[in-house]
Amino acid sequence: MAHDSEIFRRMRRTFDDFFNDPCYRKPAIDVYNKSDEYVLHADVPGIRKSDVSVELVGDSNLVIEGEFKPYKDLNKNDLVVNERGCGKFRREVLLSCDLQVDKMSAVIENGVLEVRLPKVSHKSPTGRKIEID
Repeated sequence: MAHDSEIFRRMRRTFDDFFNDPCYRKPAIDVYNKSDEYVLHADVPGIRKSDVSVELVGDSNLVIEGEFKPYKDLNKNDLVVNERGCGKFRREVLLSCDLQVDKMSAVIENGVLEVRLPKVSHKSPTGRKIEID
């Protein structure tokens, strides 16, 4: 039994090492499903507008792609700790309703990408009397 727990500890350590590797970096995201829109927040500290793209693929697949670039002014030989990492990333979010493509917007402020995706409003009939023939 002790042998099994050691195997699981090693497996967990391996997965932790992989997902905490600075080479494996993707922005954390939150997606809110509000009554009239979806709102997505993605952590992109230090990224420039020119280094990220947001695209709706098909009717409901939101794709965010970009690249965290290393600082050019610093000498890599002087690096003591490297946890922030750099490299390309891609995040996809599948949304579940029709969107107003012409009213979508995105902005980066204080290291957070905010994407607003207004939903198509489907008005239900308010009712009407049906005459019997």
